[in-house]
Amino acid sequence: WTPNLNTSHIHPPREAEVSTSRPLVVDPVFPGTDIDKVLCACLLDFAQAESTLTEDQNLDKVILAMQTERCRSFLTGDDKSQYEESLANVPAVLIADADGKPPWQLLLSSLLANQSLVMIKDRVAPGENFDAVRPNLPEVDGQFISLIAKAAERYREFSEADEADESTQSVLQEVQQQHAAVQAGARG
Repeated sequence: WTPNLNTSHIHPPREAEVSTSRPLVVDPVFPGTDIDKVLCACLLDFAQAESTLTEDQNLDKVILAMQTERCRSFLTGDDKSQYEESLANVPAVLIADADGKPPWQLLLSSLLANQSLVMIKDRVAPGENFDAVRPNLPEVDGQFISLIAKAAERYREFSEADEADESTQSVLQEVQQQHAAVQAGARG
């Protein structure tokens, strides 16, 4: 390197490699539909709000988010009326199919692959790319997310208790069947 040498096309070596690549924030194929995007947003929001829940417990929340009648049956009093109000602020595609089954394996594996979620033992928690991925997905009403969490907690309580009235027992069985069907679909 001398002042007389024409070095306009030559670059001196860099001291440290500078990475210009960004982590994968959204899978190019999944989520491809509006419902898939909303479900990804819900799962991320559920994990952020409560990172101590298992994969199965988060699946139950996603199922309840899609199934308003079943979710409604686990809420009482003010929670039920707040839930009705929050439905007005939820993307319609989420609650359009009363028996909707989430594409659970794609949903979870996509968010694990882009590291917006991580598994810590058997728990689902926000990952290192959470803050990069979440803004790329639709907003979901925070009150709706917290009411789904309350409904899921009551669902767990009823599932573990021996006592429930006949209509609650029926809804418990329906959610358990949905859960089993989604998991069977993920395996098959």
